[in-house]
Amino acid sequence: MFLGSGTLSGGTASISVSSLIVGVHDINAEYNGSSTYTGSVAPPVQVTISKGTPVITWNPLPITYGSVLSAAELNATANTAGTFIYTPAEGAEFDAGSYTLSVAFFPTDTDNWNNTTATTTLVVNKADQQIVWSNPSPIVYGVALDSTQLNAQVFVGGASAAGALSYNPPAGTILNAGTNTLSVTAAETANYNSATAFVTVEVGPATGAFSDLSAPAILVGTPTTTISGKISNGSLIPPGNVTITIGSTTLSAAIQSDGTFSATFNTSSLQPVTPGYVITFNYAGSQNFAPATATSLLIVVYGTTGGPLQNGAAKSGSVIPTRVFVRNASGDNQAGLTVTAYGVRLTTSATWIPVTSTGNTTTAFQYQSAQGGSYKYDLDTDGLAAGSYYFGFTVGNDPTIHTVTFSIKP
Repeated sequence: MFLGSGTLSGGTASISVSSLIVGVHDINAEYNGSSTYTGSVAPPVQVTISKGTPVITWNPLPITYGSVLSAAELNATANTAGTFIYTPAEGAEFDAGSYTLSVAFFPTDTDNWNNTTATTTLVVNKADQQIVWSNPSPIVYGVALDSTQLNAQVFVGGASAAGALSYNPPAGTILNAGTNTLSVTAAETANYNSATAFVTVEVGPATGAFSDLSAPAILVGTPTTTISGKISNGSLIPPGNVTITIGSTTLSAAIQSDGTFSATFNTSSLQPVTPGYVITFNYAGSQNFAPATATSLLIVVYGTTGGPLQNGAAKSGSVIPTRVFVRNASGDNQAGLTVTAYGVRLTTSATWIPVTSTGNTTTAFQYQSAQGGSYKYDLDTDGLAAGSYYFGFTVGNDPTIHTVTFSIKP
């Protein structure tokens, strides 16, 4: 078999023996000579051709946890035809990490090629976790975050468990009113990357409720009167101040940590009016609390004392002279007022009976200057059954029904 010819260089020529089959071969070399050298034949050289070892190329791309081993990774190639047997086989699953894959190659031309093996490294990357979470329904300030709002779900593509969910802010947090951003993170695990998602929740302001509002009744001439109350929403206390208005006077009262507030008014000039002076409480609102308002009533009254001028019980049908004194907060008698009989009623009844007067043409008391100024009325008891009674009367614009007691004999 002619193998070929080669060009001499430095006395040496090379030829390829790749066309020789496996076995022992005698190689003969002949030089044909030149203008300066005669030709020659070299002694035979014995060459042994052994079986070749196939060259395997194998570099699989990384896969993601949850994917199974497939032909895309089991894709080794060789420089001769043959069969590949992989370990592990197609369909195998791996946790995230790096793994050694191996292959055994069996060439088709077994006369000239040896069987061989190879290994490569397969990288299995961590998979992503998918969080599903919708914006929660609006809530009101004071409602603590719980599973109603913190209800994210996490989905994964592999058999191992997803990472634990952690929320920011956590359950139990009370958010300020407005638009708030919530976040959740699924923790990184051996097979999954961490994941984070965001939603927003609208928080409306709470409504503060007024309670324990002052509704005082004061005597004419009382120098000052403290008006107080409380504003709260359960255990939540609004910040700031409450304005309190009586007539044309408005004062600001700071809200304390327990929700109470108070302000002191000059009431020395207030006179009785019907039904009284409206007290208006107003809270202007804040970031977390809506505006609120409420009212109560301040009643200005006269102080009265007195009673029947006779001692003991009277007979039904008799006239009971009755004297009353009208005083202010300082105890001074008040003259020039209209004092009017209202009626009588048993102390055990709520029903008033109109009065009749003896010696008076109306139900008005007569003012008398005796004893520093007093008011007298002759009460006719005609038709009254035996028992204990209240005799009611009013004073000027004072809305109060003042009373004195008397008794009718059996």
